[in-house]
Amino acid sequence: MIKCPKCGSDNVSIQVVNEVKMVRKHHGILYWITIGWIISLFKWLFFTLPALIFKVFGIGKKYKTINVEHKKAVCQTCGKVWEVK
Repeated sequence: MIKCPKCGSDNVSIQVVNEVKMVRKHHGILYWITIGWIISLFKWLFFTLPALIFKVFGIGKKYKTINVEHKKAVCQTCGKVWEVK
């Protein structure tokens, strides 16, 4: 049984908290060394206006979501919240 570190009560509930983060996808250094710079150069040389519009308005950005779960204990007596490992 878990006890509260603040008041010593046994009246503790454990909850799983899900935290969602949005992270922008991007390519690695190996991609940019090999072909990424060629594609970017080709895009800016031949599609300058559309590429500029896409860049300004953020069209084509790809995001991925990362779910991180944490276990937290909440003392029902005093309200202290702490992370359970």
